[in-house]
Amino acid sequence: MSENYRELLLNEFPKIVEEIINSMKTKIPKLALDHLKKNIEYNVPHGKLTRGITVIETFKSFLNDADSEKLKKAIILGWTVEFLQGFFLVADDIMDKSLMRRGQTCWYKLESIGEIAINDSFILENILYKLLKTHFKNDKIYLELMNIFHKISWKTEMGQMLDLLSTPPNTTPNFETFTKEYHEQIVNLKTAYYSFYLPVALGVILASNYREDLNTKQLLKEAKPILLEMGKYFQIQDDYLDCYGDPQILGKIGTDIQDGKCSWLIVQALEIADENQKQLLYKNYSHDSPKSISIIKKIYQELDLDSKFHTYENVAFENLEKLIESLKIFPKEILRNFLLKIFKRKK
Repeated sequence: MSENYRELLLNEFPKIVEEIINSMKTKIPKLALDHLKKNIEYNVPHGKLTRGITVIETFKSFLNDADSEKLKKAIILGWTVEFLQGFFLVADDIMDKSLMRRGQTCWYKLESIGEIAINDSFILENILYKLLKTHFKNDKIYLELMNIFHKISWKTEMGQMLDLLSTPPNTTPNFETFTKEYHEQIVNLKTAYYSFYLPVALGVILASNYREDLNTKQLLKEAKPILLEMGKYFQIQDDYLDCYGDPQILGKIGTDIQDGKCSWLIVQALEIADENQKQLLYKNYSHDSPKSISIIKKIYQELDLDSKFHTYENVAFENLEKLIESLKIFPKEILRNFLLKIFKRKK
């Protein structure tokens, strides 16, 4: 079913691009239109589309008999989350000085782009609001949709700020922030809200546009803690894959060590390392020399962080299954399907 929804999303994408370009045809020259189109097509549709698919799946769970017009609304709403994701990724790659994203060169690294990518990221964000206005301005949920995007964007940007402040530029990492509590704050704000809570919330809100009996607040209140916990699990997977994953499968090269990121691995390492290992971690973490990276990875190996992650993953999965089973009013299948998509993922 997810594959069918992915196909629905991809089939609609060219129409969305055409809609956006046509809305600007009389306002900006062809040079700018061509760049706008390239920006959208390069940065938005090449991921797994899990967020967009989840919007549709959630909506259909509450409105299984949705006609083609209502389903199209869900597809459009799914793409708004993917545009938000594109905005975050383009900006994040610049801040992290990343090289690859989704199996292709980062947008800002293209010779013809460079710092233009900063403005391009803003454009991707604003396209989602153009889509909301075009397709939902006459719906009773329009203001609610606008509010949730603003709210979640704010939380994500606060999470990004925490992430960046733990590793200020041109200096050593702020190791005092490398704690479980600080890492969890980053994860919660930077990843869990927009990747897990937002797509489900959008699906529920859209369904409430057609079903008066749905209590959106109660439904999301019950699902929210589980979705945030799922987001935490997802980000810890991401931290692990950055170091241990296959770049060919991931579509990017892990850089958390040389970037000095406050990741799950370094937090775990600092908690259990002996004094000698800690000094080596302090000395070599955030350096991009092959020797320093090798020293960090060797300590990770000595501390058996690979096994510790797999133990964590299994426990987290079991805990999430129990939490999902305890749901009283929110459909269990929605969250169960979401969890199965990310369990033991490789990218």
